[in-house]
Amino acid sequence: MHIREWNTISFIFSEHPKLRKYAYCIDKHAGILNTIELIRVSKSWSTTEKFFLDFVLHLYSANNKIDLTLIDKLDDKNRRLIFRAISYRFNNGIDLDEMGELA
Repeated sequence: MHIREWNTISFIFSEHPKLRKYAYCIDKHAGILNTIELIRVSKSWSTTEKFFLDFVLHLYSANNKIDLTLIDKLDDKNRRLIFRAISYRFNNGIDLDEMGELA
């Protein structure tokens, strides 16, 4: 896995209130994300909370598919967070906020 994926995963875990509680599931140095634990604890989460986890799991392994239409169900704060994460991942590690495009 590339550093951009790990940094994006770390960013999402640090910014999303639900995922922040499970940051212990990330071992960046060993290259491991405890997907079993994350899936187990997420069983009772809302659809939008699970979307963030699905996005993280997709970054970790492209075999995990995500439904991007669920972005429409996110509130403004979470939509901004997911767009920042997507931007960071696909713009060579540049956050759009740093470029002033979402400010």
